[in-house]
Amino acid sequence: MKAAGASGIVGSMGTAQASTDDDELQSMAASQDSFTVSSDELRLGERLVVGQPGFDTIAEAWNEADDGDVIVVHSSYSASQAGEEFPIVLDRDEKEVSLVGGDPSGSVIDAGDASSEVIRCVGVGASDYRNSPYLANLRVVGGDVGVLILGAPNAYFENVKVFGASSHGWLVATNDNVGSSHGLMFNKCEAWSCGGTGFRINRSANAHGAMFVRCNSTWNGYNGTHPGVMLSGYSTVWNSGTVQQNSGYGIRIARDGAIVVRDAYIESNGIEDPNHPTQIYVAGALGALIEGCYFNGNLMGGSRNQTQTDHDQVRRQITLHNARTTTVRNCAYRFHQDGFISVQGPHALDNDVCEASHHPVGGEDSAGPFWVQDRGERTRSGGVIRPTDLSEIDGKHDGDMGIDESNGIAVWMGDEWHFKEAVGGGSSDGSYRILEGTDDETTVYVKESGTDGPTTLVVGGIHGDETSGWMAADVVADQWTVDSGTLVVLPRAFVRAIDADRRGMGYDLNRRFFVGDDSLNNDIARAIWEDVVERHDPDWLIDLHSSRGYYQGTPSGVGQAVFPTDSGPARSYARRIVNRVNSKFGFSGDDRYLVGNTLDGSNPMLVHKATADAGIAGYIMETAWPAAGSATKREWQLASTANALSLAGHDLPGTVEEHL
Repeated sequence: MKAAGASGIVGSMGTAQASTDDDELQSMAASQDSFTVSSDELRLGERLVVGQPGFDTIAEAWNEADDGDVIVVHSSYSASQAGEEFPIVLDRDEKEVSLVGGDPSGSVIDAGDASSEVIRCVGVGASDYRNSPYLANLRVVGGDVGVLILGAPNAYFENVKVFGASSHGWLVATNDNVGSSHGLMFNKCEAWSCGGTGFRINRSANAHGAMFVRCNSTWNGYNGTHPGVMLSGYSTVWNSGTVQQNSGYGIRIARDGAIVVRDAYIESNGIEDPNHPTQIYVAGALGALIEGCYFNGNLMGGSRNQTQTDHDQVRRQITLHNARTTTVRNCAYRFHQDGFISVQGPHALDNDVCEASHHPVGGEDSAGPFWVQDRGERTRSGGVIRPTDLSEIDGKHDGDMGIDESNGIAVWMGDEWHFKEAVGGGSSDGSYRILEGTDDETTVYVKESGTDGPTTLVVGGIHGDETSGWMAADVVADQWTVDSGTLVVLPRAFVRAIDADRRGMGYDLNRRFFVGDDSLNNDIARAIWEDVVERHDPDWLIDLHSSRGYYQGTPSGVGQAVFPTDSGPARSYARRIVNRVNSKFGFSGDDRYLVGNTLDGSNPMLVHKATADAGIAGYIMETAWPAAGSATKREWQLASTANALSLAGHDLPGTVEEHL
């Protein structure tokens, strides 16, 4: 910097007043040890200014800096005008020099379309934990990777915003020359509109103990549908901040232990993923924790890239895939297609979803269901193993508690489960499986009240893509009881079709129940008929479906209707059911429920066969409203079912009467 250009510069020993006189400025500098003046640049003690009137480039300042110096990027700095070459390498093995912006709003380092990273921050690995790189108050624009961190333990980054990198915004990596990056700290940092992952920690970097506080990852990942954040390293923590509108997953947690995501705002991730992604994807983590987060699954905002999705909500909020001992608790959620959480994978073990601690914002009508599926082993809620067949698994430790599908609460002692005696009255619940050992294996639930009354069979999932039907049947199986008679529930009749979200698997199951045929030639139809219908000999059968259109309306279909059998009083009861449902939900016009044609055995459907061959009364119940989501239509199905149970003669507990 030419001495004549200095104006209002603050040093560590005093203040240099504005001056245009070279002799006066040199005299002032000579009288204060913190100033050094030459004909080309001004050294402010430990602060080297880049930009007018200082060094032209950050590289020049780095070359002149000594241990303990700070390079300050002035707002007048322009990388393109100065001819800055990228990457800017800050090598702590060479010297201990920090890089900061001159203003908290962030001085800009614009790399344009440079093909390298903008800043390469290199530490000394595990050889010296005291030597910690420091960046602050910068806006890093363009380039390939915004900030590359190599072997920099305990590095500290504060108020650094990366925008428009063609690859990852922040990348913690390693190579043959540097070691791990333990203890990284990111405070109020940001990645925005980057082509790759916003914040990415490669597992090979061994970045254990990394901490992200109030950081934001927004609108990243459009070059390949990358996640907004990728966390690895034991005890890595993402604390608060926002993860929003990224092309792929919001956060992906890799196969390390004790990784934490807490108090984060997570919204609208997956805007370009045609596979309907999840907002947090946990892959094989050990002891991870997700708590106190808000999830909004609406896919707001347009597509950054060419890829357009055909859905307006995420599929699910959290997927635990082969995760072990991972806990999810105290979250609020809304707007997803399938459910809040899915536990899946052959190694998903002892995950605790703390179901009662979560809050569906606006209730399940707007939030959607909690469960997608639970395919884990010993999946827990509040520490207790969720209802399952405990005879198939061992407890984890003495005193471990679980709920057996048939026998209720159990405690693991030594090498076996000890079952507690049922307390009080009410229903006695049991279950059994049909088609065991096949891909079509599914569960039948039996709720016996212990008092006289009718037997009613509720079936869902005969058509796999009619979501509201099997979703409603799931609720009946999981949560409903009766105070008189017996309730039998087959919620997922055609499991493979449900998993594939298809009507059938090469055939329509509800066209395989041939009237008058005592030996049905379809394995699933035969099992349903022989092992469920004939076994329980129900008085009533309710088959839950959904249609793509209205019955005798526009668009055309068979929905918003109850189709009664010609057995018993089903037709007169059907009129009462549709009147009650229309009144409860305020339906009118095409949206109102109607009574459909009478089922008389003229078609090879389950309810047709039931009425013709066994004299069983019942209904096919269809929803349709195209503008309504599956969770909403599920509530209509539950109202129809509750009214049908009441009219059939079941005494209902208050939790079921709420649906009348």
